[in-house]
Amino acid sequence: MKTLMNEMLKTIPNSVDFELDNDSKYELVIYDVYGKVLRNYQKKTERRGIHSIKWDGLDDKGKEVDRGIYYYKMIINNELVLNNMVLIK
Repeated sequence: MKTLMNEMLKTIPNSVDFELDNDSKYELVIYDVYGKVLRNYQKKTERRGIHSIKWDGLDDKGKEVDRGIYYYKMIINNELVLNNMVLIK
């Protein structure tokens, strides 16, 4: 896997793009500005290559959240990246 700090994550509105050099497990958790978990994309295994997770703006209960800035945590093979993203509707 390319190093997480440089090539791995690129955030565009409503999505997180990442590249895996090997088949890897990942988990993505999206938080509001207060640290409340809104959406948890459970650990999945993806094949090597470029991937994109598009957030539909819903929380885990299916409730629509407001547009704005949110934070996410992504773990790939026990490496952690924290970043923010913008939800545009």
